[in-house]
Amino acid sequence: LMETDVEGYAVSMHLVITVAVVAAALFSATVLLAVRQRKRPIVSGREEMIGAMAEALESFSESGQVRAHGEIWSARASQPVALGQSLRIRNVDGLTLEVEPVREEK
Repeated sequence: LMETDVEGYAVSMHLVITVAVVAAALFSATVLLAVRQRKRPIVSGREEMIGAMAEALESFSESGQVRAHGEIWSARASQPVALGQSLRIRNVDGLTLEVEPVREEK
């Protein structure tokens, strides 16, 4: 790697190989962790809210308040909602949830 007139002044090939192997292993581990992370399910954000359940905190016909994930949200519904009714989140528009009543199967 270096040219010099002094004898014995060189980089050990064992050192070069060791550093290259360690760098390749670290790079491979980083790529593997990144690929695994992309396969994990979404745990926060807008995408995670859609399809989740909410509970009506008041009766309302167009807009009111609901509890979702332990937080109180403003909500809009296309049909009347009763106090305590279970709702499914269809969309998130800013700080407002678009919800629909859950149909209970018998």
